Amino acid sequence: MSRDVIGLYRAGRRQSRLLPTEYLRQFFRLKLADDARAILSTTDEVSRARRMKRFQKELRKLNQANAGRARSFDHILNLAYGRKGKLRYELIEPLLSDPGAPPPGRIIPAEEKSRPPVYSPELQALVATSLSRPAKGLRPQNLNQPPTLPERADPTSEDARLLGPFSKRREVNIRWRYFASAWRKVLPPLQTTIVDKATGAVEVDKNHLAQSGVRSVGLQGTGVFEEAEQLARPPHQRLRPVSEDPQEPVADLKSTSGSLADTRPHPPQPVPRFLRRRFQLLLGRMPVLSYLKNPNSTPTKKSGKYEVTLSPHSNHPSERFPETFPEVDSASLAWIRQAEIHNEREKGAAKKQRQR
Repeated sequence: MSRDVIGLYRAGRRQSRLLPTEYLRQFFRLKLADDARAILSTTDEVSRARRMKRFQKELRKLNQANAGRARSFDHILNLAYGRKGKLRYELIEPLLSDPGAPPPGRIIPAEEKSRPPVYSPELQALVATSLSRPAKGLRPQNLNQPPTLPERADPTSEDARLLGPFSKRREVNIRWRYFASAWRKVLPPLQTTIVDKATGAVEVDKNHLAQSGVRSVGLQGTGVFEEAEQLARPPHQRLRPVSEDPQEPVADLKSTSGSLADTRPHPPQPVPRFLRRRFQLLLGRMPVLSYLKNPNSTPTKKSGKYEVTLSPHSNHPSERFPETFPEVDSASLAWIRQAEIHNEREKGAAKKQRQR
């Protein structure tokens, strides 16, 4: 079994070297090593066989991605950029709590775990829009009063007066289930940006965020998001590479403490259309979390708000198929009425022909 795992690991390493960016190569080099160690350290035969099967499936996806399969390439991009898998939970986990907010009151006075969930300001902005989740955005009032909570939970309601008070334990469970269903649909951002309303300047540096009292999330300051934008740009909008020396050494991901943008080699020019298309779709699944900073805000007293947008180089379904259609003008209305009259005449002619 160990020989089979080592053989598959080496085959995966060979395939990972063919990936187009250094971030993808380093990510899958570490992921393949972790998966191989997990298989070798498993003593239960059933669990080992299940992990081995999953490992083989990931290798097939990697081979198909290098062969130009669109679905397989989207799969490895989703894994590497936290759209699915373990990295997705690691990116969204810090946003599930708000250290600066006081704990809410207990629903059951004698039980500490009966406190309702807290939506952080970042999470409130993410769940309120369809740009960061496949479903429709949630209304702000639904966060405090989930729609799955029956009217009987309100002690002053008619149902509570007729049927008696609602179970506090059920209320706790309903609130936490709704909270879990809300954040599990969220696509986490890779970083947080600060936008100054007065000057329009954008800042992503960790130290600048800390001075402004804004939390840094995900892969803040690593340059991974900027690299994805660079690959998604059309050829005439692509920025000039920082270094074009192919012999320049690349720093290891584990030993890199600062930004990866200055050590990661840039893609060759021009980027193939297939690769550009894949990264445009990836940016459509990567929301941009921005903090709109007011000039009078301070780290202790923030007066800004969070906003969720998409990269201008992204390709998102909401941009291709708008939710609202434009209003019908007089010319379009005349064409619609003419088409309706034509259809009525055809139906009448067909009816007369059947009667004959």
